[in-house]
Amino acid sequence: MRWEWGSPLGLGIFAAAAVLLVSFVAVEARAAEPVLPLWIFRRRVLNASSSGAFVVGVLLLGLTSYVPLSAVIALALLLSGLVMPGDAGRETAEAT
Repeated sequence: MRWEWGSPLGLGIFAAAAVLLVSFVAVEARAAEPVLPLWIFRRRVLNASSSGAFVVGVLLLGLTSYVPLSAVIALALLLSGLVMPGDAGRETAEAT
């Protein structure tokens, strides 16, 4: 199923996610023993380490598709970076 980001279905999904997030935070703030204690987000060390882990995850995900193009197919690094967007478009077109 294909839908645009601004379609009624897409906007409905985003609205539902926002409502669920707000209600989750409201319930967790009042719970005696919350599943996710909200004080965690006030700790700078935890925020910094979580942000760092997110960045590392994004970089590793990107490298798993970039490195095989340059190493296995033996393309130059710049050329493999230029080939990637076209390759991703082809895979998307083949999937539909």
